[in-house]
Amino acid sequence: NCAVAWSRLGFSTAIYTMVGDDDRGRDIRQHLKEEKVMTDYIVVDKENGTNYSTILEYKGDRTILGYHEERHYILPTLPPARWVYFSSIAGNHTELNSEIITYLKETKARFGFNPGTRQMQLGLKGLKSVLEQTTVFFVNTDEAMHLLGIKNKKPDFNKILTLLQQTGPEVVVVTDGNRGSYCHTGVTSYYAPIVDVPVVQHTGCGDAYASGFIAALLYGETPAEAMRWGSMNAAGVIGHEGSQTGLLRKKDLLQLLAEHKECQASLI
Repeated sequence: NCAVAWSRLGFSTAIYTMVGDDDRGRDIRQHLKEEKVMTDYIVVDKENGTNYSTILEYKGDRTILGYHEERHYILPTLPPARWVYFSSIAGNHTELNSEIITYLKETKARFGFNPGTRQMQLGLKGLKSVLEQTTVFFVNTDEAMHLLGIKNKKPDFNKILTLLQQTGPEVVVVTDGNRGSYCHTGVTSYYAPIVDVPVVQHTGCGDAYASGFIAALLYGETPAEAMRWGSMNAAGVIGHEGSQTGLLRKKDLLQLLAEHKECQASLI
């Protein structure tokens, strides 16, 4: 989702992942090529199939039933990049984490991190080495509270943001569904509302937000303005079926920003 989003927003984008030697794997590679995402680093796993998810949507709520094949990831030789984005994997976390950290130190690339379900199971201690290299850390409210061991309490976002930022990331972003998003830069904390648009489904909204946020930083915007970019990109996705259909191109995102000047980040 994020690779497609950045390609649409005007960036040269590549993806490293693993797919099976099956119809789903071939469809994914073809789709990425059509979206002008470089597929040179996609590895075809001859032994295992492509990961598969079934998403159940009902009145705006969703349940995702996912199956992840066991993988052994070996980071290929990658050219220098301005940004690297790391998300859901199922496999040799420690080894891959170490390879990514080495790449970041060698290239000085900025780093966005949004852990998937299997990575969340490692907890903050298991993710420490990655978090210490992270430029922007993205989680939703439930994930943030889970990582911090906060149970059955109304979220205190100032506390959540501060505690997460103390684990290593330069910037922490916590999305809170239709209630908006929060960001802490290490110095300043912000809240941004969502864009009020008709809801079709929520799948992919987190990816759309994260990709919009990082795209804004790549274009030289501030974290506060990046929250707006994230909100606009998520609004595009929420109004369409599928996680990529509504991902915006730069001109459309800029137009939406101009139309929704009421959607501004404010200090908290």
